[in-house]
Amino acid sequence: REGFHGYYFAYTQSIRSDEAQLTSKAVGASELFPIESFTVSGENVVVKVHWRDMWNGVWKSNLAIQNIPNIEFEDQQLKNRLIGEAKFLRAFYYTHLILLFGEEIPLIVSPPANSSEYFPGNAEKGEIYSQIIEDLKDAEKLLLNKEDLDSKDLGRATKGAAAAYLGKVYLFQEEWEKASVVFKKIIENNYGEYSLNNNYRNNHTSFSENN
Repeated sequence: REGFHGYYFAYTQSIRSDEAQLTSKAVGASELFPIESFTVSGENVVVKVHWRDMWNGVWKSNLAIQNIPNIEFEDQQLKNRLIGEAKFLRAFYYTHLILLFGEEIPLIVSPPANSSEYFPGNAEKGEIYSQIIEDLKDAEKLLLNKEDLDSKDLGRATKGAAAAYLGKVYLFQEEWEKASVVFKKIIENNYGEYSLNNNYRNNHTSFSENN
């Protein structure tokens, strides 16, 4: 979707830092300049689509987490993996919601049962981080190492991805020791074999995806 990795998200992540500079030739530049200058308001199109699409992701994740356990599967490993993917994605969306909008946002962990649940209040400080950590720990248990995925499933969430995001969340909370424990396990290949890319540019090209 345009509000997340489909389009605007790359701009939002880069132009607020010193690693990129916006030009007037960029598509949607009039909406992006206020983000670069930190003068943006809630009426900005980019802000609106971020909010819309990330919450859409949370809603779909909640639907999967609520309903998959009630479906009969011949393959229990597949069932576990799908639940793990949904928990990873909910944590993924909430992590980026916090980074863009702060912790004063709702915590929604199930689809609304009726219209009275359409407009929940904001979570208390720390609640969403606790939910993210819980989801990532659950996902790490349920997901597969990347080497155990079929080639057609490359790019799906893995144990290593869940662990990496858990480590990042600990960093955001300044839990340095907890972060170092998680990252050490990744470096020591507890979640599959990982290494740095010899060519940094390959991290940003489609032909070397899932490297």
